[in-house]
Amino acid sequence: MASMELSASQRMSQQQKLSPQMIQTINILAMPMDQLRERIYEEVESNPAMVVVKDPVYVSSSDSDTHQRFLESVAQPEETLQEHLLVQLSEKDVPENVQNLAERMIGNLDSHGFFQSPCEQLLRPGETRSLLKTTLRLVQTFDPIGVCCYNLQESLIIQATATENAPPLAIILLRDYFQLLEKSRPQQILSGIAETDALLARHYTVSAVEEAITFIQSLDPHPAQQFSDGNTVSYVEPDAFIRKSTDEEIENGADLFTIEMLKGSLPEVAVSSEFKKMMDSGGETGKFAAESVRKADWFINAVQQRTMTVYNALRVIVGKQSNFFYKGPGNLVPLKMQEVADAIEVHPATISRIANGKFIRCEWGFFEIRYFFTNSIASDGDGPSKESVKQEIAKILAEHESSGQTKKLSDEKLTAKLAEKGIKIARRTVAKYRAELNIKSSFDRK
Repeated sequence: MASMELSASQRMSQQQKLSPQMIQTINILAMPMDQLRERIYEEVESNPAMVVVKDPVYVSSSDSDTHQRFLESVAQPEETLQEHLLVQLSEKDVPENVQNLAERMIGNLDSHGFFQSPCEQLLRPGETRSLLKTTLRLVQTFDPIGVCCYNLQESLIIQATATENAPPLAIILLRDYFQLLEKSRPQQILSGIAETDALLARHYTVSAVEEAITFIQSLDPHPAQQFSDGNTVSYVEPDAFIRKSTDEEIENGADLFTIEMLKGSLPEVAVSSEFKKMMDSGGETGKFAAESVRKADWFINAVQQRTMTVYNALRVIVGKQSNFFYKGPGNLVPLKMQEVADAIEVHPATISRIANGKFIRCEWGFFEIRYFFTNSIASDGDGPSKESVKQEIAKILAEHESSGQTKKLSDEKLTAKLAEKGIKIARRTVAKYRAELNIKSSFDRK
């Protein structure tokens, strides 16, 4: 029998890593107004070089800006995790059997984003384990990364493997030595690895373990905590007001619609002039002041970058969905996040962060930015948007109801009326859209 030799070797490689500042920039971009306000004050408290110049929340109640903010605020039911995931599912072009199983998986999640019962129990006659694996891989790519799994360990592994710069040792620890992470000291963890795999332990140093632990601590043990249980209501502030440009503005080169970025309740911050002077004092004091000023400048620039990125994305969205801003709901055209990402040269994940939890205000009301992304009902993308078809269904039912007719429109009749308008879709699709509008079937409607 041939003998097997195990050998260890060192290999140098280059990896692109996200700096802590880049990670914070991404987090700031994803924050809605209320969370960003809290984040700004956290930074002011931790960095003495940052000062609040003005806080619109604490001005006189007679101030016109306060009254304007009140008018711009709106009560909005907080989004549940299931709603958030189902929206992402609706944007995917997947077979119907994958769609149906994914919906059941999402409905099987608890408040932590973990499966309440084994997914095998969700399979129906004719559905295979291969289908289960395909669907599970799909839903585990949805935002937030780390839900649609069975427990904390699996959640952290999913988050780690989805991160390009994850230290290999971090994934090994999460997958094979999860129990060792309860030990606080890296040396103890390395010793624990050596007890079961001495060769593996020799590949890594204490500093490598420290790096892996730092990375693991940056993962989110509660990825679903930002979503509600469906019973709470919050007040949201729009990031932008979109209005028709005046004739004078258009003559001066403005677009047909003007996007006004709103600061809302965000405090105005600046770098302390005293700390800028302290930078020239030399010694430890000068170093401390210089580092504090550098961090303050970076944070202020990150907030400004958030505003500019949202503005650039909105310019593309308004251009693509101009018919909506002219005529209102029911006039959306198919639009994917990839199109906007390509137009402003960012990653589609950036557009997803912008779309979620941020609102705009226009003459038609308040809308989450995600609302403007909708698929075509046709597989080739050449057809009306799903949202416009849903609005057409609601319109047909409302007109039928107002006509005084006692016989309710069945899904089959709805399908025929849509076909008369040039919208040809299957009856089961009509039933699905009707259900998404929270409209009961003809049998249950009174």
